[in-house]
Amino acid sequence: MNDIGTGGIGFYPGNLGVEVRLTMNSDDKSTEEKLRIIAKTLSPWIFSRNEKSLPAVIGKILESKGKTLACAESCTGGLLASRIVDVSGASGWFMGSAVTYSNEAKAQILGVSRDDIACYGAVSPQVAAQMAEGAAKIYGADYAMSTTGIAGPSGGTPEKPVGTVFYALRTPDRILVRKNRFTRGREDHRWRTSQAVLVMLWLELEGKYNSHPWQDGSEAV
Repeated sequence: MNDIGTGGIGFYPGNLGVEVRLTMNSDDKSTEEKLRIIAKTLSPWIFSRNEKSLPAVIGKILESKGKTLACAESCTGGLLASRIVDVSGASGWFMGSAVTYSNEAKAQILGVSRDDIACYGAVSPQVAAQMAEGAAKIYGADYAMSTTGIAGPSGGTPEKPVGTVFYALRTPDRILVRKNRFTRGREDHRWRTSQAVLVMLWLELEGKYNSHPWQDGSEAV
């Protein structure tokens, strides 16, 4: 990062992103220029400069576009919906979430292929994509997100170790699926997965998904 002169800059990482705090002298007349330097350097990752949550930022975008959102959750177990409904006015753009934890629920409620579950497993890109598509259909939403993963501590295999997760985004034009692995326990897994799929949606709504410099350990599948 370029020199920002006097003052201090702090980075506070967490499951919901990295908060960057800048401390300046009250008489420093170059504060705005220093903020500009930081904003330019971190621009691919900044979703808020006024401490708004990512769901709140997404809600504003959806509202401005007149679009709606739904979810299908497995490993996040409703956390994704909970974070969304924390936003005042979410009922104007959030249609609902289906917590389909069992394989049978995925098939019966979301229409996920039982054959694909048997062939690829419930934690797979095929199932994640179908979950998102099913949520969009049953709620009549423009966008839909899904999560399916192995939160642990049991359930892992050599091919899919504990922490493996697939999350998908269904848009009006395409379905996007990414894979990651979060290994710090069940609670961490749920929070990081919810943030990861929200980031996918935010980038897509902003038209940045295809050009984003992914550095979160995930891969497109």
